[in-house]
Amino acid sequence: MTAAALFLCAALPAGAWTWAPPPEHVEIGTPLTLAARVEAPAGPLKPLPGQNKGSYEVLDASLAADGTAAVKVMVFALGRQPLPPLRWAAGDKEVSSPAFELTVIPPPPRPSDTGDIRDIRGPYRARMGAWWALLALLAGAAAYAVWRLTRKAPPEAARGAAQAPADLRTPEERALDALEALTTLGLPVKEFYDRLSDIVRQYLLERHGVEALRMTTYGIQRALIREGFPPPARQAVKELFERCDLAKFAKMRPTDQEGRRDLDAAKCAVKLLAPAASGLEGDLALGAKR
Repeated sequence: MTAAALFLCAALPAGAWTWAPPPEHVEIGTPLTLAARVEAPAGPLKPLPGQNKGSYEVLDASLAADGTAAVKVMVFALGRQPLPPLRWAAGDKEVSSPAFELTVIPPPPRPSDTGDIRDIRGPYRARMGAWWALLALLAGAAAYAVWRLTRKAPPEAARGAAQAPADLRTPEERALDALEALTTLGLPVKEFYDRLSDIVRQYLLERHGVEALRMTTYGIQRALIREGFPPPARQAVKELFERCDLAKFAKMRPTDQEGRRDLDAAKCAVKLLAPAASGLEGDLALGAKR
């Protein structure tokens, strides 16, 4: 009898939650169904909102009549990743799951990645003609740059530059306007979520100096914690970027209604990240609904 079979046959104390033995490892971003024994009414299981799930995304959960629960998750960070204790709604009853850990590994190498070591070529002999040609090219480029900087602009171009108004919008207004414009572009799902994520990341860079365009979702969370952002703002950003990652990398296909909710969640995140943000708990709750 395997460890999983022994687990399913084990007696369960009233109100308890026991995880089945985990697999040895799981690939990052790959859906995985975890088994558990739960003393609760049969039906769907839902994690209560506002909880920290670490690097996990709970995709689905249900409880059978025999007390066997199936919890479908995805993990978005490598190494030993803990799932914190969570509180779940099971019908009219609330149950709690203990902490859980999985070892997350990167995807296997592609067929083209042979891993063979290439031969080291011998040293090349310097070709002086090529160096002289390169120096001449650089000198010509420098002369052209000086000419462009010193020449006078045509009168029409000068008048057009003088009439161009400066963008006096705040970073929040620019981000919210860009998010609102997404509704008119009709982008495919992946491009929509890619642009949605980039707008909020650009706002973090412009307003708070967080290099979010070059960070992963996990790295952004660590940066927000270091900068002392309040938990509601951090949670809103985390949930939004996790949804964007699923659409961009895990081939999730949200519905149009879910896309509109994620767009509202992005607007809410910008408002929560704004300096002296307050009174936006209602917007946060709206953006957090899935």
